[in-house]
Amino acid sequence: MTFALIVLLILPLVFFPSTFADHGQEVKLTLDYAHFLPVLVDENSNQTGQQVKVILNYTTANSLVLNQIINAVMKVYTSNKTLVKTSSFPGGFIANSSDVQQLATTLVDSKLQNVIAVVQFTDAAKMVPMSNSVIINLNFGNRTET
Repeated sequence: MTFALIVLLILPLVFFPSTFADHGQEVKLTLDYAHFLPVLVDENSNQTGQQVKVILNYTTANSLVLNQIINAVMKVYTSNKTLVKTSSFPGGFIANSSDVQQLATTLVDSKLQNVIAVVQFTDAAKMVPMSNSVIINLNFGNRTET
């Protein structure tokens, strides 16, 4: 009885190791550039907005992720941690061994002076974390480069 129980617990780990793997470590992200700047939203009405743009370098630490479709999610928060906007790639992108990805979103009719952008790579469905989170504090009108 004990042997059967051990076999039932161990076999899934042997045959499906990625199912039980620690997610969030398949890809490593580092910040390359970010900004929080004014942007023209509508030329006809001269409506402006505030653009949050982040460029990240990434390396894929897990060969099972290479050439697979993954995604990136950027969440923009106010300085008091209220979620303002979430953006991602509609269809994801194909993971390379190392590359650069850019995410950008526009806040319309906003007068925010400070935001926090949090970016993380995920699976294609945007459900499972596949990377570290990159957290960027941005002041309106400023750029951040590393």
